[in-house]
Amino acid sequence: MYTSACLIVDTMSICQHLTYDSKNNELIGFVNLGKGANGSISQEVANETLIFMLVGMDSHWSALVAYFFIKTLTAGAQHQLLLGVMHELSDNGFEIVCVTMERHERNEEMCALLGCTFDDPKNLRSSFSLPDSQYKHYIMFDVNKEQQMVSDMLEEAGNILSPEGPVIWQYITDLLSLDKMSLMHTSADQFSVDAEPQLMKIKLMVNKIDSSVANALNVVNDLNLKMFKGSAATVSFIKILDRLFKLLSSRNPWAQGEREAITHSNLLQKMSVLQETEEYLLKLATCDNTFVYQGVRRHYILGLLVNITSLQALLVDLLHKQNYILTNTFSTDHIKKVFNSVRRAGERHKKPTAIQVKHAMDHLQSRCVWLHKYEHSWALKNEMCCAVSTVDSVPCSYEHPASLFLEDCVMLPDHTYSSNVLDVMVQNSGMYIAGWIVRKAFNQLTCNQCRLALVTNSMPQDFRNAYHLLQIKDSRSYFVPSNGTIKVIFLAEKSLNFMLKDGSFRHKHACHFLEYSVLSLLGSADVFELKEHASQTAGGIDNHYFDLLRLITWLYYTFRQLYVKRITRAVQYKAHLKQIFTKPRFYFSKDINNLFKKL
Repeated sequence: MYTSACLIVDTMSICQHLTYDSKNNELIGFVNLGKGANGSISQEVANETLIFMLVGMDSHWSALVAYFFIKTLTAGAQHQLLLGVMHELSDNGFEIVCVTMERHERNEEMCALLGCTFDDPKNLRSSFSLPDSQYKHYIMFDVNKEQQMVSDMLEEAGNILSPEGPVIWQYITDLLSLDKMSLMHTSADQFSVDAEPQLMKIKLMVNKIDSSVANALNVVNDLNLKMFKGSAATVSFIKILDRLFKLLSSRNPWAQGEREAITHSNLLQKMSVLQETEEYLLKLATCDNTFVYQGVRRHYILGLLVNITSLQALLVDLLHKQNYILTNTFSTDHIKKVFNSVRRAGERHKKPTAIQVKHAMDHLQSRCVWLHKYEHSWALKNEMCCAVSTVDSVPCSYEHPASLFLEDCVMLPDHTYSSNVLDVMVQNSGMYIAGWIVRKAFNQLTCNQCRLALVTNSMPQDFRNAYHLLQIKDSRSYFVPSNGTIKVIFLAEKSLNFMLKDGSFRHKHACHFLEYSVLSLLGSADVFELKEHASQTAGGIDNHYFDLLRLITWLYYTFRQLYVKRITRAVQYKAHLKQIFTKPRFYFSKDINNLFKKL
């Protein structure tokens, strides 16, 4: 489910600036193409960052893969970086359906090096395969950029011949400059109030190839204005291309209309739209009766033809594996969000520096877990178990797993491509709290079988899995909680946070509500693995299983009581401030003075 993805490639401009990283004892800002690449560390200062990002095809997820500091990167170097990243993804089980990028000269040259051919628009080859592989990866260009390219083509050419007639840019210019008051004055008897929103909506539009422009042209054409006479071909041109752009930007599986997801039921309709639009684009011509795809303006529609060719080949194959397709997956909008988060590290009106990019990227990559296929199988087989106080040879520091990248592959040496460290830290804190609670529970329990259910009973096979925090002092014995105890603690933490956010939290009955919530969620599930002991003590008031759940929950609430008080006081203080600032001005100064006296 999480292996089929689209690889997005894009660059972001950065400030040419060197910064000393005291943590790694190095200067950040030089051109860096990763470990093992020829001349990976250069003396030139980088001015761009090349970023690779994965977006899930059949599920809602995205993850950064790699980034490189570059300056005047050639198409050949970018080609090698792309192949290196795709080889690593393929070796780790990812299925790259397509590669998305913005269309410019360097990316087009890179596509040619990959094996794509864009010379003949009637016979495009928009797919390529990795060496020693028969799997096809398709090229897709950013839809928003292609929409702007078509608008620029029409504005530059002025007139374009279509099968319906001449497409004239002047109609759109006149529509934008149309004055509403003069329009109402010259045709007051025909002007409709419903037409006003259509005319005013286009004033704020960036891309003029949109259905709103076509609707506005129809409105003014119905008013019999001479300047818009003969605009039917322009309206048809805008509607046909707008239909294609909406098909290429579907993002909601429940949407209806032209932006609906592509499914088995509407596949033939969408394929028909792609075929009709391709034929329409190939029939467009300039004023000298030269087809656009054969003239100097061929690059304006080349990206759309490539996207149509790739999508026609992809739709049928993808629907064999998933129920629907959201074409917004092939957009660079996902990586633009990453750019925005990077720019938050510095001032928005300035370009970020290399060290700011590095810190932001490391923060974003820490949210993603990337396990090697052998480590993934190891993680599934291993389970948490037993005491560590008898083992003396265990290292107290977490050892990072072996790098996924080989020495001869492209990689940044100072990057962490997984978040195992964060996972271990979260798990260790939970185990530490659970160990303290088990220690308190032992003083109140009289049943030995219930005591054993709270701790592990066998030796751990790998001490990197969240046990080193329990070995800070070797001279004392520490309780290693069982999986059931940790599960109850995490569930109580989740329920407590929900109660605090709900707004109905009351200290007097909070512990009872928390016990009720945990008991309701777990029910009779044997999380402590009491087995026969649970059934033997199920009768009567003395039910050991439910008593154990109540005891663990009560001890946890006692442990977190100071935190709960601090949160509730902050909420009450915020509500009090809101009450003061929403009062009339007469009471305002008096309440402010009283508030500061209390502080």
